[in-house]
Amino acid sequence: MGSRTLTDDVGEMHGGGTARRYVQDWFDSFDDFRSEPEELIDEAENRARQRFRSKAGIAVEQAITQVLQFREGKVIYATGYRDTSNALKAVGLEE
Repeated sequence: MGSRTLTDDVGEMHGGGTARRYVQDWFDSFDDFRSEPEELIDEAENRARQRFRSKAGIAVEQAITQVLQFREGKVIYATGYRDTSNALKAVGLEE
C-alpha cells in the first residue's frame, strides 16, 4: 500500500461533486468520526488525530499527516500519509 494513509484510496478524483460524494460515503460508514488537528506545519500541511467507530462497533484511532493545496480558498488537492517524513518529502520539506 505504500505510505498513503487511506486504505480505501480510490486514486485521483476530479470535481467537487465527486470528492464530496466520496467523503460523504466514507463518513456514512461510521457511527462517530472526529478529526482533531494537532499541529499545523505550514499553510498546506497539518498533523491530525482521527478517531472513529464503525457501524459494527469497532473503534479506531490513527495519526495522519495531511497535505493540502488550495486555490481561491478551496481545497484542490488532498492526500494523507501515515508517516510524517513521507508527507514532508512529498512537499519538499525534509524533516
